[in-house]
Amino acid sequence: DENLNDTTTLRFTRRLDNLTKDSGETVKLRCEFSGDPPPTRYRWYMNEAPVQLVKQRVIERRYQYKSGGTMVYGTKLTIKDLEIHDKGFYKCEATNGEDKREDTGILIVKPSSYRTHKAPESKASIPSMEDLGVHFPDLPGGM
Repeated sequence: DENLNDTTTLRFTRRLDNLTKDSGETVKLRCEFSGDPPPTRYRWYMNEAPVQLVKQRVIERRYQYKSGGTMVYGTKLTIKDLEIHDKGFYKCEATNGEDKREDTGILIVKPSSYRTHKAPESKASIPSMEDLGVHFPDLPGGM
């Protein structure tokens, strides 16, 4: 188990949560680490594939702050306007060149009841074939 290894140079200070959100909402996934040396690279995965960042919708931000004399290094993945296909297993991975740590959380996206998309009611009438003056003499009834 990685936690029994006392020579670990990279430790979690905040792990991923399992979250349930409605479609259309925004989710923020966070992982935080402490380490010496500090993390030099972060990666996010969804269902084992690298997360594709999308301008204004899928955004990664890195940050750091001091907590009780310890530097904490974090990565935050924000997904706006959630869609059903955003659900899955999300993994954050950090490495500092000596150690690598990863954690996985589950994101469930429910169809939102208040955001159901209804087709606008159409006032247009659809003409029948007779109205179009089209005839198919070989068909039964001659239409």
